[in-house]
Parts: sequence; structure tokens; C-alpha cells
Amino acid sequence: LYKALTKGDVDTVQSLVVSDLEWSFHGPSETQHLMKVLTGEITYDSFCFKPVYAYANGRCVFVEGHGERVDEVAGDDSMYWLHIWTVEGGKVIKLREYANTIVTAMKLPGANDSHQGFACSTLCQSRLQIT
Repeated sequence: LYKALTKGDVDTVQSLVVSDLEWSFHGPSETQHLMKVLTGEITYDSFCFKPVYAYANGRCVFVEGHGERVDEVAGDDSMYWLHIWTVEGGKVIKLREYANTIVTAMKLPGANDSHQGFACSTLCQSRLQIT
């Protein structure tokens, strides 16, 4: 997906993401880039996504990396991000986008889980940090 985004390969991106993608963003508003690229609000070549870590847990794919705006007026606009993609039937159905923040994603036990009380498990914790 990131290779397709970097190349501006709209057909590949559209084949991997449902049209009614459920999306949420957490972080400073000026660091909201991915959904803007996915919707065409900004062009694919105006922000450079550099994935560093990628791992899966069930239907969720966690991708963490850094990036920066690619234009003359950007100045020092580098950032760290974490994208959590939920995949169903080979397509992304949900995206949680986090920017310049430390994130810990937890799995809370559901009604069918055998856990007692409020036990939960860590699915993902940010590895990259702003320096």
C-alpha cells in the first residue's frame, strides 16, 4: 500500500481500501497527511511516508514510521506516525491514524473471552519517538 501511495498508483490503492473507509485521526491537525492523500486532497508526492516497522495481530496491521512534507515551504515538518489498518476480506475497512504521539493499542476482553475482571493485552506500542 505504501509503495502504491509513494508512486501515486491510485488504482492499486483503490483496490486495497474500501470506498467507505472508517477513519479516525489523533494528533496535531497540521500532521494529518494520510487521509488527505487517500482522498486526493493533497497529492501523493507532497508527503513522503517512510515505514519503519510493520506487524500484524489478527485483522489489524500496525505500521509505524516517519515522514516529511515535500515542498518548498515545509521547513522542518518531519513527524512520526502510526497507522493501524483493520483488514477484512483482503481490503482495508478501518484506519486509525496517529501522528507525533506515543500510542499503546490495547485489546480489551470481549463478552466471549474467558478473562475475568479487566484484564487486557497490549497489541502495539510506539517504538519511534520525537527527539
